[in-house]
Amino acid sequence: MGAYEGVRANALTAGFITVPTTLMRQGNFSEVSTAIRNPLTGQPFSGNIIPRQQLSPIALKLLEFYPATNQPGTVANVQTNAASTDNIDQVLARVDQNIGNKVRLYFRYNWHDSYTSNIGNPPAAIPIQVITQPRVNKNSLFTYTHTLRPDLYNDFRIGYHRIDFDTLNFFQVTGVPSAGADLGIPGFNGDVRFSNPGIPTINVSNFSTLGTAGANWYQFDTTFQMSNVLAYNRGSHNVRTGFDLRRMTTGRRAANDPRGRFDFTGDVTGYSVADFMLGLPRTVIPPTDQIQGHVGGWRNGFFINDVWQVSRDFTLSLGLRYELNTPVQTYAGLASMLAEDQETIIPTSFPSPGFKFTNPNYKDIAPRLGATYRLGNKTVVRAGFGIYYNPNQMNSFTFLTNNPPVAAVSTFSTDLTNPNLSFASPTGVAGPAATPDMISPTRDLPNARKDQWSFDVQHELGTGMALDFQYLGSNTSHLDRSFFNNTPQPGPGAVDPRRPSRNFRSRRIIQNDLIADYDAVSVILRKRMSHGIQADAHYTWSRTRDMATHSNGGGQTMNNYDIWADYGPANWDVPHRFVASYIYDMPFLKSSSNPILRYVVAGWQVGGVSTIQSGTPVNVTTAGDRANIGISGLQRPNLVGPVPTLNCQTNPTTLELINCYDPSAFALQPQFTFGNAPRNVLRGPKFAATDLSLMKNVPLGGNAQLQIRAEIFNAFNTVNYNNPNGVFGSAAFGRISSAQNMRQVQLGGKLIF
Repeated sequence: MGAYEGVRANALTAGFITVPTTLMRQGNFSEVSTAIRNPLTGQPFSGNIIPRQQLSPIALKLLEFYPATNQPGTVANVQTNAASTDNIDQVLARVDQNIGNKVRLYFRYNWHDSYTSNIGNPPAAIPIQVITQPRVNKNSLFTYTHTLRPDLYNDFRIGYHRIDFDTLNFFQVTGVPSAGADLGIPGFNGDVRFSNPGIPTINVSNFSTLGTAGANWYQFDTTFQMSNVLAYNRGSHNVRTGFDLRRMTTGRRAANDPRGRFDFTGDVTGYSVADFMLGLPRTVIPPTDQIQGHVGGWRNGFFINDVWQVSRDFTLSLGLRYELNTPVQTYAGLASMLAEDQETIIPTSFPSPGFKFTNPNYKDIAPRLGATYRLGNKTVVRAGFGIYYNPNQMNSFTFLTNNPPVAAVSTFSTDLTNPNLSFASPTGVAGPAATPDMISPTRDLPNARKDQWSFDVQHELGTGMALDFQYLGSNTSHLDRSFFNNTPQPGPGAVDPRRPSRNFRSRRIIQNDLIADYDAVSVILRKRMSHGIQADAHYTWSRTRDMATHSNGGGQTMNNYDIWADYGPANWDVPHRFVASYIYDMPFLKSSSNPILRYVVAGWQVGGVSTIQSGTPVNVTTAGDRANIGISGLQRPNLVGPVPTLNCQTNPTTLELINCYDPSAFALQPQFTFGNAPRNVLRGPKFAATDLSLMKNVPLGGNAQLQIRAEIFNAFNTVNYNNPNGVFGSAAFGRISSAQNMRQVQLGGKLIF
């Protein structure tokens, strides 16, 4: 059997971005109420206007990458239509062979090639921010199943999967090799020196970023898998036992900021764009080479499970699984990390292929228990408990090539009392060979563990209908985060002299010490297909709490030394969710003697999914580093009033929503402190959408038929707004400048023969 599928998709996404205004580009900040301080004198600039001679020539060059404003105001002042494309080609080949009536052989090969431009969500509105991702998946699987006896069955599988994908920026795709070096920032010629085209990342708080930190990355992942399941039936017991062995490797040539980074937070002058126009950053990271990290290890599982029919009405499922995951090792030998003392770099010689990053975990035993009891002919009660383990992702180890002595990186923080970093002198008096940063997992890195329990009651209401009441709960421990354990406590003075260790600057430790909790109650009404109608209605109330997202997704807490201060609603917490799905097989005219009516008009099937759910949380933060710890963007203000609810007003000049939250509920925390506002304290707008489909199979003679499909996503064109801006103190706070996809119509045809 063979199959091919191709997709060519083009889309435009409307939205708003914020860029410096025409006046700001001239150094004129009379449009903002914040007093712009002159860092040389500590006094406000007269009229909030920076003299032309003090403007940074490099900042003026970088302004050329920003589009001109086409909307009034200092916020959401560019309305754009961002274009994105997605080209996909997929080939599937499959062979089945039966040998007698006891042996079956099966082989499948899948090749999937995609080329996606502007992969951001939402897509980038500034041309130089567009990221393109070519991706190739190759997957093969061979299975051998053998019925050894009527009561003994064996299933053996072996497979291999490889994915290659690149993440490329605008300059790489368009062949511009020296845009960063041409800016003239001393030492920031990484695009030429390391053949890594692009400009440094320019983060201007509350304004659109320039430069793409996570681009020109090259990665491959491979998985070799071998598994076997032996099934044995005897009396009331159905026993299954086996193993699942997986060798996983990841090769990644990447660095977080390979072309360097400048952060302008407003801590120098009081306003981020003013910092930028003066060329005075809060923090600086110089360019670094991207050294490929090639790492891997085995993830093995051994299991036995017995489904025991204790009686006609009572069934037990008793299972035990043992996870044996070998420590991840480096194959190239170019990675380094910290020893247990957090001060010593190991290994001591390079290259060191085969070096293992962590100690092994030998105690991951996972029992599983399930029970089903029938109460009469119409009611079934189920309950279950299980323990599950999951090791850290491979990317927790690939970036260890960005450590000394192979490719050292340093984070420089300016002295706010006497700013010593600038575009003209980006590393200050310390020079480029300063104290390095360090990234390291802990040597003892326990696998994440989830304890999950459930209870379910199902009752038959009538012919083809059933009502389910379900409860599901879980507790997950040993979740990973980025623990910056060389961060100073809040306080005055320069950041670096206050760090606990003088051997390093930023010290990012991958540590598995976070937890998450989940509780959910669901009510489900099911109607099996009858009279041409099938339907499910599903309502869930849930509560999801955690401390941060995972380390590879930027997961860290506001106060690195107090993880419980961030325990709160997870980013994906949705308290209320209702989903209805339905299929209607239209019976009309199927027996008509008119062939046009019978083959064209009749036989259509209509389906749909309607979803209504609560909004997701909004975390209220402040733009700068008021705690003065060298980390910006995560600190929260004080909560001084009742938690505001969502109450948006329409913007009279654009399609945006504004003033969604009452800002008087918050106040900037005092200097050198963390605010008391809980993490994810606010809630965004709800989501509601209905997707519909229309399908018909048209017989063409013999075994051939043509399947025609029409799919309408968000059929009623409901506007589902994205979350409001949560940066307190910015002009964009409480403003919604974008929405999710509007109605999309998709037509398709499939020839089946």
